[in-house]
Amino acid sequence: MGQLKKLQTDIQISNNQFLKTYNPAKCLVNPPIKTIEQAFIDKNSPTLAGVLRQNGHNIVSAMIKTWLIYLNESLNSKIPFTEQQINLGSDIILSDYYMLRFADLTVLFRNIIKSEYGKQYGSLTMGRLLELFKEYFEERCNLSEAHNYSRSIEHRQNMDELGTKRISKSRR
Repeated sequence: MGQLKKLQTDIQISNNQFLKTYNPAKCLVNPPIKTIEQAFIDKNSPTLAGVLRQNGHNIVSAMIKTWLIYLNESLNSKIPFTEQQINLGSDIILSDYYMLRFADLTVLFRNIIKSEYGKQYGSLTMGRLLELFKEYFEERCNLSEAHNYSRSIEHRQNMDELGTKRISKSRR
């Protein structure tokens, strides 16, 4: 884990508590959030965009890089990500998936490590990693859409019941 420690040492983070709280080593070992449904419900962990607003681009970029390095070293790939790939991957993740929370990263990275998305056969490419982000994000959006649809139906039923009660009261 030399590259991970070097990156964490090189990063001068004004909010050390943030780094400690959302360090992948801490988040991925026996996490309280293990499913996409739990990540969807979680509103405690910040989004990547929220961290960007609060702490700036360098901090959130460094955190994503830390997660990528942790993943890289956890998978013990025959062909690990290069520094250039980690930098590019971090930029793409931040620009395309800024709305994800650290709870989402926890679920996604754990699932990758557990080969839930298929075996990587000793090598995870950056292209494949970004495909996995896309798959996860689509699943997350589908879950959100289903949740919103259910809430809409429930709201309409409540409004219908309220309207029925008002009509019956006015007929008395």
